[in-house]
Amino acid sequence: LKASVRVVKKEFNFEKKEVDLQFSVDEGPKVVVRFSGDEYFNEKALRRAITLFKEGSFDEIDLSESARALEKKYRSAGFRTVQVTTEKESIGENLWRVTFQIHPGRRIFLQQMRFIGNDSISGRKLRKQMIIKEHSLSNNGVWNQKKLKKDLLLLERYYQSVGFLDAKIIDW
Repeated sequence: LKASVRVVKKEFNFEKKEVDLQFSVDEGPKVVVRFSGDEYFNEKALRRAITLFKEGSFDEIDLSESARALEKKYRSAGFRTVQVTTEKESIGENLWRVTFQIHPGRRIFLQQMRFIGNDSISGRKLRKQMIIKEHSLSNNGVWNQKKLKKDLLLLERYYQSVGFLDAKIIDW
């Protein structure tokens, strides 16, 4: 992935005020990336998610980082049990194929939210403060742990803003 270019010859012509340069180019290996196993995201979105081209190499550590980045992307879309495996194979001189095999598992949806002990504020009002929504015809209701953590903080701040200054929302 890392190409290198270096100057191997410099010729100065002071009379003509010119410089001739000769470069040596090492293109490095070419890597063809494939995704297989799931088509929830388009290829362009998957390519943006991987770290392979940002890091400039493709050893096992870099492949693992890219696989984790893909898993993170799928988890954010509700695929909590996603697993991504990688395969690297030489397919020619200085030519490699990297395949990310995506096993998304089942997508998890939030079916229902219940509030217990909220005597002063209705569940409906509390739901309006939250980012995460229940699954319905108008809302995908995808389960997202990060959004839930933000929502717990939003609920705590909301309770404090309406006079419950010592309110603490505790994650289970």
